Amino acid sequence: MALESFQRFYADHHPLILTIAHQRLGDFALAEDITSEVFRITWEHYLEGGSLKLPWVYQTLRNLVGNQYRHAQRTVEVLSLLQRENMETVMSNDSVEDAMLIRKAMLSLSETDREILMMIYWEDLTRAEAARILGCSPAAMRVRLFRAKERLRSILKDPVLQRVAEGKEG
Repeated sequence: MALESFQRFYADHHPLILTIAHQRLGDFALAEDITSEVFRITWEHYLEGGSLKLPWVYQTLRNLVGNQYRHAQRTVEVLSLLQRENMETVMSNDSVEDAMLIRKAMLSLSETDREILMMIYWEDLTRAEAARILGCSPAAMRVRLFRAKERLRSILKDPVLQRVAEGKEG
């Protein structure tokens, strides 16, 4: 009985979790590995009496992707130290400044707003998929997304943030 329930849950949600992992990681083979680990952890959780809930699985995915980001960042830092003289700037100054501004703006949003924007625009989920993961109705997701975008627009218009991004804090 437990195996059948898990198999059904896996069949229903594996494609979505794999898609999200691929969107976040940009490497399909790595996304498959992370997705396998997510469902291995989910299976253990289920055997220990936990329930099969998509928000729990999504949080597990977020945790594993975060671990992967940290690992990748450490790798980049080591390579950067080893190849400092050979590194060349690929991005123009304008695109670097834009990226810094957007990053600072996103970091200044609440975790909930950041997550909604990432789900919709980075992971390319539909509002219905994001609503299902967050446990709300598609109508509520539409409102949450609208409000998150408005808050981001407001932050991006803030002249203080623009000075900070340009390195002219004052």
